[in-house]
Amino acid sequence: LEAVSDPGLLEFLHHPPGKVVVTGRIHRLSNAWVVTVGKLDRADGLSLIKSEARRLGFQHLAHLRESTLEDIYDATGGNPLAIRLAAGQLKAEGTSTKDVMGGLQRADSDIFDQLFGRSWNTILRYDEYPRRILMALSLFSGSASRRALEAGSDVHGLYFRSAMARLTSLSLVDVND
Repeated sequence: LEAVSDPGLLEFLHHPPGKVVVTGRIHRLSNAWVVTVGKLDRADGLSLIKSEARRLGFQHLAHLRESTLEDIYDATGGNPLAIRLAAGQLKAEGTSTKDVMGGLQRADSDIFDQLFGRSWNTILRYDEYPRRILMALSLFSGSASRRALEAGSDVHGLYFRSAMARLTSLSLVDVND
């Protein structure tokens, strides 16, 4: 809901003709039934961390001490997306568990600002093609085809495949065949 700027749509949401599902982090509708999606419980969170390690081919993460995995769970607040992004950052070349964990623990109110900011400003700082693809992705509200992303980013062929592999390994994008 935070992304809605069309006043007509906001009016529609205040007086819908039926049931409507609206997602967002800020409660802006007075007549809405709010369902808060909480964090994963600890066991599921630790399981997700290990699953992400396997998905990313990151054996080091899968074999960290249980206490370190619990620290990752705590630092991400058990949020599944934050866990996925943190796992991607932990795998990134030139980053350490200490750096990533320090950033997560310093994150004030929005852990995602910290996670995306670190990815953009540090990990991808000098990596032009993945950054161009991320900028092109921002033009789409949902998924985008490879052809559309190549045209929007002006990144093609092997460079595109390499950049997408980098973004996927950082858990910044998901690729569907």
